[in-house]
Amino acid sequence: MRLPMAFGLALVAAPGVAQAQMIGPMLYEGPRIALQDHAERFSPDAGASQARRRPAISPTALRYTPSMARRVANLAGFVSKTRAVDPAGAADLERMFADGDFIEKIGAALAPYGMRVDNLADAYTVYWISAWQATRGTNAEAVYF
Repeated sequence: MRLPMAFGLALVAAPGVAQAQMIGPMLYEGPRIALQDHAERFSPDAGASQARRRPAISPTALRYTPSMARRVANLAGFVSKTRAVDPAGAADLERMFADGDFIEKIGAALAPYGMRVDNLADAYTVYWISAWQATRGTNAEAVYF
């Protein structure tokens, strides 16, 4: 029992190789290697080299064709789930959804920002901004676009 403890203390207390092996890779080699791996990102021509490696993505690649039947079913399901916890709110939603295509109205509100309701990236953007605003108890017009 004394031999392993003495050996461990010797490694910690003795200067030289044992300490350098314990500290070197963790504190000095790690950050240097990480920086070398990513140094290209910080070079003056990084933007040009990254542009050469990545093909341009056409905005049309993120477009999809909405299904009106699926849209109606999703909105009806939303009203149904809401009715279970807030009957008055569900009635308001029903009236709002019955007054024309609700999603197309959203599309008209997004158009000034260059966004579309049939674009996957735009849909996720609106979703995340709405979720973020909900966590802060606001529904103010977003100025993030």
